[in-house]
Amino acid sequence: MARRILTCPILHLLLMVISFALFRHVEPKMLTDEQKEQLMSDIKECMNETGITDDEFVAIATRQEPPTSEQGKCFLNCAMEKMEIMADGTLNVVAIQASLEEQIEDKTKLEMTKTAVKECSETVKAEGKCEYAAAASECLVTKYKEIGLTENFMGS
Repeated sequence: MARRILTCPILHLLLMVISFALFRHVEPKMLTDEQKEQLMSDIKECMNETGITDDEFVAIATRQEPPTSEQGKCFLNCAMEKMEIMADGTLNVVAIQASLEEQIEDKTKLEMTKTAVKECSETVKAEGKCEYAAAASECLVTKYKEIGLTENFMGS
């Protein structure tokens, strides 16, 4: 079940942090208070587990820069796993696509985005979960740009 994927846009303070690399082009529906609490808890836990610096966290979250350190890449992996974007070290295509179906109303844009997710899941190769998370997120951002998706592409 895709419980928290695509639940907030990237530039809405700290809560938007996790969608930064993969889903910054999706303007998701509102979070419940419970989802906000869980997301904040997950972010804090991943920050503590990985030791990501505040500077790198800000670079990733607000400037949408790819992580450069091992800690940054592992933070991304941790967050993606907690959000069920990744499972067993790879993109969780089924969960991501199910979440996209809940979030994107425009069928053409939905199909383009689902295709991007599938293509990245099939082409990204990296050693280890942390490297894979970074490579997968970069792939998705690149694919979104290639197909011309903008930050506000949802809607009816």
